[in-house]
Amino acid sequence: MVNKMHLKKMMYILFIIPFICYANDNVISGVTWTDTDGNVINAHGGGIIEEHGIYYWFGEKRNVKGLINKVNVYSSRDLVHWKYNGLALDLSNLNIRHDLERPKVIYSPKIQKYVMWMHIELNGHYSTGKAGVAISDNITGPYQFYNEYWPNPGVKPIMRDGDLKYKNTQDADKSFSLYFKRGQMFRDMNTFVDDDGKAYVVYESEDNLSLQIAELTPDYLGFSGRYSRVLVGGRNEAPALFKKDKKYYLITSGLRGFSPNDARVSVSNSIFGPWKLKGNPARSSNKDLVDKTFYSQSTDVLEVNGMYIFLADRWNEKDLSSSSYVWLPISWQNNIPFIVWKDKWLPSKYLTQK
Repeated sequence: MVNKMHLKKMMYILFIIPFICYANDNVISGVTWTDTDGNVINAHGGGIIEEHGIYYWFGEKRNVKGLINKVNVYSSRDLVHWKYNGLALDLSNLNIRHDLERPKVIYSPKIQKYVMWMHIELNGHYSTGKAGVAISDNITGPYQFYNEYWPNPGVKPIMRDGDLKYKNTQDADKSFSLYFKRGQMFRDMNTFVDDDGKAYVVYESEDNLSLQIAELTPDYLGFSGRYSRVLVGGRNEAPALFKKDKKYYLITSGLRGFSPNDARVSVSNSIFGPWKLKGNPARSSNKDLVDKTFYSQSTDVLEVNGMYIFLADRWNEKDLSSSSYVWLPISWQNNIPFIVWKDKWLPSKYLTQK
């Protein structure tokens, strides 16, 4: 006969195990995430691409402080359990010191290689602001450094998407003119491949006062010469560009470095603009959470079978390597995206194969 104490233990185990499994399959934002080996995930300012049902997450391998020159890559089938695949890129052996931020990977059918774009700073100083490109035959790498650029030297933009309400508009115009011949400043950035296969980069420019959106060459390795100046004078960084129902959306943050601040969402019928600012996408009854975007900063938006996920870093300025992540599903109202906090959410219901 099973005694009552033993029966209670059995009932407890039967109850708690399904709960643990369910919890472990959820995205829980703002806490420390570990990979399948139990090590803290270190992939900041990054982005995710999918291939054959596997998601690959590339991000900065952050030190406690300062600039960095390595990119980690992780893989997952469920967006929750991440396997560490090693260093995707290591720039520490270049003759001149190259530090990087916000790596993003796209696949180039033209050259049948994976292309990583990033923001580059030289010689350990945050003053260069160049675009960097690396390539690999394999999605997880290793990636080899290919080239670095200041975008579109001496090329006029096809559109100046300005908004005179910004007090910084004239300062941005002066900065643009200053760097026109050399090529434009390139900092916080992201990549986007449109439905027609054309690829673009969006990047913080003009002494951090504006954004630019530039078309890439057909091999995705350089600039085609077609670009626009976006939200001129608006002081936006951390851009995440995506598309839904033939409209383009851009989520950015305010310009405060690692300190959390308000996000902004803009919308356009054309990738080059004009872009219309639609306010802060964060929604909460707690004003502090809205003003600080749930204490996080955007890094990318991932589309999964028609569902969109806001990806962000929650920076720990005392130890950047231990910064955590905030991932939240995006909701929609009148064709405008908005984000609400969820203590946990289950991505598996969105991962059904097309």
